Amino acid sequence: MRTPCGTILAAGSLVLAASAMAADASAGDAALTERIRKDHPRMFFNADTWPRMKENAKGPARASLDALLKRVDSYPENPVCADFGPVQFHEVKTAGGTHKTTAASPIVNVKEWGSQAAECALAWRFTGERRHLEKARKMLETSVAAYHAAYRNRRAVNWYSTSRILALCAYDWIWEGLSEDERRAIIVPLVQHVEDVQPGKDKPNIVRSNCSGIETGFYGVSSLLWYSGLAAYGDGFCDDLARGQLRRGRALCLKMVKIRSDGAGDDGALSSAVPAYCVGAYPWAHFNFFHTWLSATGENPAPSYPGLALFPNWIYWTWIQNEARPDMPLYCGFGDDQHTQNAFQVNRLYEHMSQYIHFFRDANLAAARLAASLRDRAPSKSFAGDWPMYPFILCRGEEYGVKPYTPDELENLPLHARHFESLGQIVMRSGWKGESTYCTFGETA
Repeated sequence: MRTPCGTILAAGSLVLAASAMAADASAGDAALTERIRKDHPRMFFNADTWPRMKENAKGPARASLDALLKRVDSYPENPVCADFGPVQFHEVKTAGGTHKTTAASPIVNVKEWGSQAAECALAWRFTGERRHLEKARKMLETSVAAYHAAYRNRRAVNWYSTSRILALCAYDWIWEGLSEDERRAIIVPLVQHVEDVQPGKDKPNIVRSNCSGIETGFYGVSSLLWYSGLAAYGDGFCDDLARGQLRRGRALCLKMVKIRSDGAGDDGALSSAVPAYCVGAYPWAHFNFFHTWLSATGENPAPSYPGLALFPNWIYWTWIQNEARPDMPLYCGFGDDQHTQNAFQVNRLYEHMSQYIHFFRDANLAAARLAASLRDRAPSKSFAGDWPMYPFILCRGEEYGVKPYTPDELENLPLHARHFESLGQIVMRSGWKGESTYCTFGETA
């Protein structure tokens, strides 16, 4: 189907040679590990790209650096973890009566320091101050112990893998400042934890373990494998286990991005028709993999998955203009979304659209321009804060020279309907203004 401004988002119009990474998806361990750079850091940035991040921190990302350092200064010198004991099932009183919690009920997350350790690691790299390094090291050692305690008590650390991916990043980022014994004390039990929590028929049941797979958000325990293997491989402490995790994790990531790219078709759908998911945590999985493959090998895998570039098109078509409150765009309400406000969840829109510009501006400039147009409409012109390195990687002054479409180009579109086949959605509208008429039909199971 055609889309805004002629053919700007037709995936079939791209003629791209798959990168070596996609071509050898089934290659052996030797082919894979040979391409991983041997030095640290290599997750999200490396010795070659770090100077640019420092320049960004002095310039367009200065406010993010100031906020990061302020947070890091507020963290304790001697961090303590909590809530890693056995889950207690009990009765809960509500307005409608009482009910018993079960293994399916939400539980309190383990209070650990993986995300904060990553912030401290970045602070150390930006400032060189030893106190930041020490905070990061202590946070990692304490958190790793809490992860193992939680596993012994058969409870999940967190529904999301975010904080543990960041713990692995923190190790990678402070590797140069640690002694060999300090490295071993962190990475060996951390890699073992990742192995322990992987699903398997002979594994113990973990309360609220998230096995989110490659066809959904892929932010559960299986997503940890790639990052664990990448952080640890070649350090000489647990190389065999790390190599296996690297191989398994990469295979899962490749399948995940292929499913997402293929499922987008020529429309740009992304695994789910619910903004809370597809404009929430879902994009992290493919962008984090792209970033880390790029930083570890020097190869940008994104152009090999052209369908992923089209996701801004789905946002554009399902976005209902709210002229009374431009900072609160509307949506038809679909799936898990309710009709109480019909609010389009866009708190991470600025960050996600920056990623699409970053990775696809050369492969599909039209798609990047649409991403820039949507980013301009984001209520918050800042990064969401879940991943502390993004502001320094993605913030580039004039934003790569990608020019957004004009309001006339976006609003005066001759096409008035779009079929998102993989989501079972048909979106119709008379225009893209507040007074326009909007209608969405969705298939049900």
